[in-house]
Amino acid sequence: MTDTATATARPRLAAPASAVAATTGAVFDEAIALTRRLKLPYIRRAMAEEAAGRDAANLRTRRTRAAFLTGKTFHIWNEGASSIPVPTQTAL
Repeated sequence: MTDTATATARPRLAAPASAVAATTGAVFDEAIALTRRLKLPYIRRAMAEEAAGRDAANLRTRRTRAAFLTGKTFHIWNEGASSIPVPTQTAL
């Protein structure tokens, strides 16, 4: 087998990764429709669980990278240390 025959026998991606990312919703909907047509409820359920898991992991990762301050409540607020006048603080 020559190199050209090997190159043509290999499957190719339909679109670059950036184009696939832009159409993820449409591809997912098409996959769901195909699993319904082929009567594959377990695969459809696994796809939904995988998508939900990835969304949750993505959200956790983004929140971790954002490094939001956590654990602070208004109970630990020190009115005297604030530059905001006390009447304004109580109005808030």
